[in-house]
Amino acid sequence: AFGSYMTNIVSLAGDAVGSLVDIVAITAIYIGLKLSERKASTKFTYGFHRIETVASLAISITIIFLGYRIFVESYNRIFIAAQTSAHLIGIITAIISIGVSLFAFHYHKKEGESINSKALIASAYDKRNDALVSSGVLFSVIADKFHIPYVEGILGLAIACLILYSGIKYGKEALLYLLDYWDNPEITQQI
Repeated sequence: AFGSYMTNIVSLAGDAVGSLVDIVAITAIYIGLKLSERKASTKFTYGFHRIETVASLAISITIIFLGYRIFVESYNRIFIAAQTSAHLIGIITAIISIGVSLFAFHYHKKEGESINSKALIASAYDKRNDALVSSGVLFSVIADKFHIPYVEGILGLAIACLILYSGIKYGKEALLYLLDYWDNPEITQQI
């Protein structure tokens, strides 16, 4: 957010909003995991293990919303040039964001796979998307510094499409899991 404020580069603002959404999402995952550990009750005779998948679905919806917002802002940036400054702050901010996102991707993926958490794995891939977004932001800050038009908007559109694809893919997986869908002929034959 500071980098965006200092440079007036909209892609840095989008990255900051994405980070805020990530904080909310990881909090939802944590709460979902804690609630899913609860024992079965009279109202929930099978337990609470699906709460974590609901959190995964909520994260996917958040990813889709974020992708949409980035798409809209990037589209607008193609047609509207903004006065920008302090490009070195923007470059440093983007590099830090890339490093943190890649660390979080590897950590969340490893932890998600070790405890078989769909929500944590979805969050890991969101972190990978964040690193890609931050790489695009870095490229757009550099392009803006050298007065190369349209780069921020066009690159933002491409990144937004990737984010939308990931959100839809992981949302679909979570929804199918919640609906007890499977596509395995061997299991069907056994049943």
